[in-house]
Amino acid sequence: MYKITLIIGFICFNCLVFNFIYSQSPGGVDHPLVWKQFYSSDSRASNSTETFNYNKYLKLEGNKNDLNIPIGNLNKFSLFVVFNSKNNENIASIYSENNEIIITDSSVNSRNKYAYKNTHTKPKILSFVESIKKLKNLDTNGIIKINQKSIVISESFQGGIAEIIVYDKLLNRKQINKIESYLAIKYGISLPLTSNYYNSNGGIIWDPLQHKGFEHNLTSIGKDKNTNLNQLQSRNEYSDVNLTLGLNQIESCNNDNKSTILNNSYLFWSDNNKSSIFKRKDGNSDILSVERIWQIEHKGDLGKGEGLEFNIKLKDSLPNPTNNTLWLVCNKNSMGNLSGVSKDAIKVKLQLEENNSYKGIINEKFNSCDFYFTFIWGPKINMELYPDVENCSKILTNAILEINDLHEDIAIYLNGKEVTTNRKDLAGKMSISLENIPYFNNTLKLIVNQRDTLYKFFNIDKSTCKNEQVLQEIEITISPNPIRAGYYFETLVKGLEDGPVYLKIYSEQMKFIKSLNSHSINGVVSLKEKINTSGVYILEIIQEKASKSSKIIVIN
Repeated sequence: MYKITLIIGFICFNCLVFNFIYSQSPGGVDHPLVWKQFYSSDSRASNSTETFNYNKYLKLEGNKNDLNIPIGNLNKFSLFVVFNSKNNENIASIYSENNEIIITDSSVNSRNKYAYKNTHTKPKILSFVESIKKLKNLDTNGIIKINQKSIVISESFQGGIAEIIVYDKLLNRKQINKIESYLAIKYGISLPLTSNYYNSNGGIIWDPLQHKGFEHNLTSIGKDKNTNLNQLQSRNEYSDVNLTLGLNQIESCNNDNKSTILNNSYLFWSDNNKSSIFKRKDGNSDILSVERIWQIEHKGDLGKGEGLEFNIKLKDSLPNPTNNTLWLVCNKNSMGNLSGVSKDAIKVKLQLEENNSYKGIINEKFNSCDFYFTFIWGPKINMELYPDVENCSKILTNAILEINDLHEDIAIYLNGKEVTTNRKDLAGKMSISLENIPYFNNTLKLIVNQRDTLYKFFNIDKSTCKNEQVLQEIEITISPNPIRAGYYFETLVKGLEDGPVYLKIYSEQMKFIKSLNSHSINGVVSLKEKINTSGVYILEIIQEKASKSSKIIVIN
């Protein structure tokens, strides 16, 4: 078994020269005795795929690792460590009869025994400032032991260390806050709700008093040359919403993001800490939303870029994934107008990626990118129908169909009649005149990119000439899919009209294989079937006024 020991002493001459030449220091606090950033200084960290906020760290696994940084004797020190621990033990316990200064977001058990409790495996910032002369006795049950010569890491410790900073002096509160601000931005760890954030020059870059109601889960991207900070993408390691924002793009590691940001510039986002569970909005059956709202603001001049990339990973699956998707909804003026049907809101369709993750880009001039945002779950195509009020007394009426946020080719059919074919608007907006529309039992058929077929069923209230009801779109679920040849799969179809339903199976080359007949009750059909030969097949659902198809993959 190897004992993992970090020995405190005088930093090597080369490191002093490096810091002098480049005039960089953590948080802008000059002359650190030790400034160890493991992602750039240790091959074990640089070769790893695990990160704290997209920054790699050194992973330690008990007696399998060794860590030694020789330096000399200290009478006083200020220590900062960014780490996580997977052990079910105290992270550090420091015993003393004297009064000590401890700055940390971890729990303190008593005045004479300061214990940093390991309650989770998320990364933490440990801040400790003390004069060695005060301490009579020091001991540890966990990760770190501090004495006049060394920091000892328990040989059983399992976890990671991203950064270690040591000063041979007692830092004041302002200096401590500057270093903690730097570490918090870099590693996605929010400081306490009452804490200001500082740049390396000591200026306040984020004040919680200026963001009342939105102090929670503060996260940032930003650049400060004086402190070697160049964070181009970030997620909050403690938020219950797995949300990442990146400048122009999001990569697996922050260093892989090659975007540029101007010095002393930041983008902050925080939230109101309300529910992140998707619920129906005002009884609208098409739209689900969350109460969680984020506030975003910039500091400095971020420069020009393609946009801000958003990536959110959902914890739970949402209904109707075939025809619905996740939308990013933004409003620059007020947080009160963030609904899926608000004309004041900017809506950006997010694309489904792997692992239930959705992403999209907001193209913004960064110097004016202060706004509120949230997320809604709704139809892939955002449509509004505006009937002709003046002609409501007729048997038939006219209407304007407006489509927003459409960036694909689309063909539209109204009650079986072609309205437009393969039309795409560069601005993502389309306005189409519809004539001679009956008041009841209307079907809009939309074919997107010559592939995906969507249906909208609607009636028009003749007395007020308003769009009255949008019924559920046809949704096909095939489970399992892929399926092994000769094994049964289950097909569940929702959103149908009650009555006869015809199901046909074709080969990928559209060669007819077999047909099945069924009958929908309450708009639902469920049946089991099997295919004995491997390949790709098309299942088509047919009713009098609607049809829908889906792929079946059969393997050996």
